[in-house]
Amino acid sequence: MSSHLTEDQIQTYLDNKDRSDRSSIEEHLAICPSCMGVLNEYKQLYGLLETDPFPELSKDFNLRWVLGERVRLESDDFKKDQYGRLLAYAFLDGDEMINAILIRHGLAHVFVKSPNGKYFDLMLEFQRQAMNEKLGIWKNIRKSPEKQYLGNNKSFRFHRTSCPFAKKIATRNLIKFENRYISFWAGFSPCEKCLP
Repeated sequence: MSSHLTEDQIQTYLDNKDRSDRSSIEEHLAICPSCMGVLNEYKQLYGLLETDPFPELSKDFNLRWVLGERVRLESDDFKKDQYGRLLAYAFLDGDEMINAILIRHGLAHVFVKSPNGKYFDLMLEFQRQAMNEKLGIWKNIRKSPEKQYLGNNKSFRFHRTSCPFAKKIATRNLIKFENRYISFWAGFSPCEKCLP
């Protein structure tokens, strides 16, 4: 078998049409994380995965795009977060933004670290396209357990109404959302403490 499976081989494997080559494909998948990532991406797109694969799927998808490629990093206003982690937009040589590709395929959501927001409009447009097409994380967005969520226009985070951080939102920065979906549609990210 060649170094990687073709899209036709993966599609045939998923369709379960040709069983003659199935065992060699499974052997290859067992030793090739790249092809397994492609298979999982297809499975996710077709709704065949039983568990939530997104952290691993995003990582595999990201590695497939950047491994061995020359990547250019572009900073915004803040170059690092409070933990010292680099904040950057990653571009391939052809000026394809990896951040936007992940969002467009539903493998990530918009996450603004204010005042950084240089590509916010572009990434929000891609997120809305993925949401409309129910790709990746948008396929089965869980029902909103709360009747309302509170957003902070300054931090671009949304919270449960009971969250201590929600209670600290200044009136001028407060925005109310009917559900989680609308919060994401507006480009807000969930609070990491109350996990709305």
